[in-house]
Order: sequence, then structure tokens, then C-alpha cells
Amino acid sequence: MASRDAFASPQADGGILKSAPPRPEDVMAAYEGSGRGRETWRVSLTAERLFFQVEETEECLAMDRAGFVGSTRVGVLSSSRVALMLRAPEHRVVNLPRAALDHIRTWLGPERLKQYQAQVLRAGWTSTVLVGLLFLVPVGPEGWFRYLGAAAGLLLVIAGALSRFAPTRAAFLLRAAGWAVLAAAFVLDVAEGGRTRWLLILVGILVYSVARYLRWYGFFAGRFGEPAPVPDSQDLGEDSLG
Repeated sequence: MASRDAFASPQADGGILKSAPPRPEDVMAAYEGSGRGRETWRVSLTAERLFFQVEETEECLAMDRAGFVGSTRVGVLSSSRVALMLRAPEHRVVNLPRAALDHIRTWLGPERLKQYQAQVLRAGWTSTVLVGLLFLVPVGPEGWFRYLGAAAGLLLVIAGALSRFAPTRAAFLLRAAGWAVLAAAFVLDVAEGGRTRWLLILVGILVYSVARYLRWYGFFAGRFGEPAPVPDSQDLGEDSLG
């Protein structure tokens, strides 16, 4: 008899297929999270597929590893929360505990994880290089802002080039360093009275970017730690859900 873990329908869009929910005995890990419409999502992992199920409607979407790389984006919201963004068949966003991301990283495996890392890095390489070149151009009087801006620009250009031509997780550290140096330049300039204090809002955005890239580095480097042992699927209950 065919397993319910198999795709129940050939309807596919962007690597995500409509499917029957997985059998409980096939589930290795499961987490609950909220969506944009306050609906409750259950994210389940089996040996071969990842399932998204809306508990209120029992709608279920599934994908294999290639579908995840091609159709899903991960947003690292904080040290404890992440977001999975599905691009098809409709745009969906699911807020999940970080432990879900740890399991997904392991589920993807080294080869797919490397492909996903390259995809994430290449997505923003152009803007990173352009901002870096902007601050490499010597403008204004000599001083700390000009020197730190040039240093930040150089770091960002190198990070952008690595992201495009040799995508490695070190590029995340270089991006974080570039934004951190640029934030320091703005803080010093505001402190010296050279710029308006409203730029401190920009500094906050830059600091958030620094934290974001450091978390990305932590994800791809395995710095979040290995997932906790997966409980027996028959024991999956409220305590095992995120």
C-alpha cells in the first residue's frame, strides 16, 4: 500500500506540492507556528519531505530538499525565532522556533545546504558591492567618518565579490563587519556634531543587519548547535512542539 507520505497530488508550483498530511509514524520532528492571518501551522519533517499544514483547514503543502532550496526563504528574526517564507503556490510566512531551523539544516544535508547558502549570498551581492563602492569614493573632509567609511566600503566590496563568485559563509562575517564599521562611523560623526541625530535610526538598522548576518553565519556554520535528539514520533505531543 502506498504511503501517505508520498505526494497525494501532482499539482506543483515552484517545487511545492499539495499533499496529504504525513503519517504520524513517518514524522521525525514537528513544530507549531503562526502565520500572517493568525492561523496555526504545523511544520513536520519526514526522511524525504517537509510538510506545511494549516491546522484550521487541514490544507497541506509538501516539498523535497530541492523544492525547499528553490522555493523557500528563511528569515532569522532573533536568537529564538525564525520565519519560513514560501513563495508558491501563494506567498506564505510561518513564524517558528529556532529549533525548527536546526532540524531543517540537518535535514537538508551538506550538499543542499551549500546550494542554499550560495543562493542566499548571491541574492544581495549587487547591492552590497554598490554600497561598498559608494563609501570608497573620498567625499568630504578627512576625518574618522571618511576613514571608517572607506574601511566599511572595502569590506562590503570584498563581501559582495565573494558572495557572487566564491560564495562562502565567511562572506556573512565580512558583511556584518562592513555594516558594523559603517554604523560606528555614523555614531562618531553624530557625536562630533557633524550630522543630525536622526541618523541614529539608520545606525539601528545597520546594527540589526549585523545581527542578521551573524545569525546567518551561525546557521550555515552549525553554530546553533546540533538539534536535540528527535523524539519517537508516537510521543510527539505538546511538549515536543516548538
